[in-house]
Amino acid sequence: MKKPEILAPGGGFNSALHAYEAGADAVYAGMSAFSARKGAVNFSTEQLRRLKSYTDREHKKIYIAINTVIKQSEMEDILILLHSLSEIRIDGIILQDPGLAYILEKYFPAIDRHGSTQMAVHNSQGVAVLKDAGFKRLILSRELSLKEIERIRRDHEDVELEVFIHGAMCYSFSGICLASGRLLGRSGNRGECGQVCRTWFDGQDRHRFAFSANDMKAGESVRELAGMGIDSLKIEGRLKSPEYVSHTVRYYRNLIDGAHEREIRKEGELSSIAFSREQTPAFFNSGKGENLVGNRFPGHRGVSAGKVLSSGKGVINLKSGVPLSNRDGLLLFLREEPQQFALKSAGKKHSFQAGETVPVLFNRSVPPGTEVFLVSRHDMTMKEYREESLKPWKTPVELHFELQEEKIVVESVFPEKAFRFEKEVLIGDATGNKDINEILMESFTRSGESRFTALSAALTNRTGRMDRDIFIPPSKLKKIRQEFYRNLDKWVDDLYCESAARKIREINREFEENPFEVFPGILPDRCAMLPPGAPVPFGPGEKGFFPIPPLQFDGEAFSELKETIEALLEKSGAPLALGINNPGHLSLLDDFGQNDRVYFFTDYCTYTANKAAVLFFRSRIKRLIYSTYWIEDKNGDLPPLIRIGESFNPHLFVSRICYRLHNGYGSCQNCRRDYSYSLTQRDREFTVIVRDCLTWLFQNR
Repeated sequence: MKKPEILAPGGGFNSALHAYEAGADAVYAGMSAFSARKGAVNFSTEQLRRLKSYTDREHKKIYIAINTVIKQSEMEDILILLHSLSEIRIDGIILQDPGLAYILEKYFPAIDRHGSTQMAVHNSQGVAVLKDAGFKRLILSRELSLKEIERIRRDHEDVELEVFIHGAMCYSFSGICLASGRLLGRSGNRGECGQVCRTWFDGQDRHRFAFSANDMKAGESVRELAGMGIDSLKIEGRLKSPEYVSHTVRYYRNLIDGAHEREIRKEGELSSIAFSREQTPAFFNSGKGENLVGNRFPGHRGVSAGKVLSSGKGVINLKSGVPLSNRDGLLLFLREEPQQFALKSAGKKHSFQAGETVPVLFNRSVPPGTEVFLVSRHDMTMKEYREESLKPWKTPVELHFELQEEKIVVESVFPEKAFRFEKEVLIGDATGNKDINEILMESFTRSGESRFTALSAALTNRTGRMDRDIFIPPSKLKKIRQEFYRNLDKWVDDLYCESAARKIREINREFEENPFEVFPGILPDRCAMLPPGAPVPFGPGEKGFFPIPPLQFDGEAFSELKETIEALLEKSGAPLALGINNPGHLSLLDDFGQNDRVYFFTDYCTYTANKAAVLFFRSRIKRLIYSTYWIEDKNGDLPPLIRIGESFNPHLFVSRICYRLHNGYGSCQNCRRDYSYSLTQRDREFTVIVRDCLTWLFQNR
């Protein structure tokens, strides 16, 4: 059985190196721009080159996450960045924006495309669509069971699949969440999530963190994933510490490699101490999920340190379940309020083994039986790797030298253009045995501060002398080399700017030359597409428009969707417009794309904010009548894309986590699959709709 790749978060240079040292096969990281985790340290191109020198030496991989919505005004910057990443030869780009997929397919086909979990790929149809679009790997949604993952794997053995196995979960389906953008003006689809799901809500009879998801821990399920042929196992945590990254990687490395149970347990415990909310197997064992919401406390709780035996006179006596020492961080709850403090022993002893009674100074009375958590250890801090310890990786280039009697010409060919450098030089007679070809190669591999270096050198000798008879003074050759590389660096930067501008002109021209199809009827406002009073803004409407719900979890759901569309076509002879809200919906083109009465539009879950994104859909959809402009951008515009008016009330969350089940309002037994709940948060009012095992959150207007 082939071992799957262990893929770790690289929130910064130090975390990335610790991940590799702990046994990660690959790291995913963001650049300083266009990252879905702007709070992470992220990478400059200089840091990325230093990391690349390590990965090349150790046979590791690095993927760059550009998994955000890209605005039209940012297209030049993204194209220049892609040139740089292509030059550095990264191992793949993780992306969300269909416009970026279009650009990579058209202009950078050598860069592998990985579909981010932000694309909400959760069924075989979505995998098929993006596989056909040239994606090498798809990162499946975190809401899938092992059975569902296995079914997708069986259906698609010819594409790489990546599965999240550990770390934070969003309450909402990744890539279909509008809460932070709509409520705070900080879009999670731009790396600025304000984590609305981790905040306090007041309910009808309860007050709690109703949407704070517990942390995923696949544990031994990774062996099942490996057995079914999953290619990559992904750990969440670009905002977390190097300690968390290192111990979590070691935990899963030990599980996959079959290490002793003692070592597995030790690393799992250290990972949780570094950071962990309450842990859950998520949806692996069931599509309904297990223990998914931590509505008591949304933060780090580490591991259980034991329970209080007694308290009094400023001391609590703790029956320890793990080794403890002075300065370790502890957490307990008094009347549901978290109390965090550093352990300070009331006696002379400073270290304790599991099973001992620990007298801890604490100035409040604590009821016996209260659980205490270990949230940090004083000795866990890891060493800081210095970036300067690794030399930047240099892009190898092929050089061609031409020697004339009083001139040297150095040329290097790039994909779009050749760089030519000329310098006057007096050729002398050689007295040694070194061939000038060998001398030139030795010299030009020492490229100093340049980001390039010579891979090979070919010589055209027009001096009339033999190669071994040519002499160029070393001091002169050094100056020529330095000037060559200095000019090459600047020339390449200019080339990337010119290339980006040219590509934007081409995209603009293609956008203008391929207009939307004209719909034989009136385009209704988004509010008018559904029957009046419809609680969820998706489904077949009264005006011939059918915005398709973004989630269909299996083939049966897709069969029912197709049956609904066929019934609508049979019922009426009028045109029918289908709204695309997920990549999987493009598979409907196989069934209805040739029907002259069926039209398509990209609805608000596609987050279309640039012309290349429109071209991605236009190149695949024959009768595309319009695209909806990115709904979270209240001030942006991109004619002729249609903006949704302020009167429309989109969802904030859509989740597979049942609000009713996971907040204790009822079980699945005798469930009528249709519930409504009211919530408030400060001066805002919300409605939770539970419909057919999905949870929707809406702000009341």
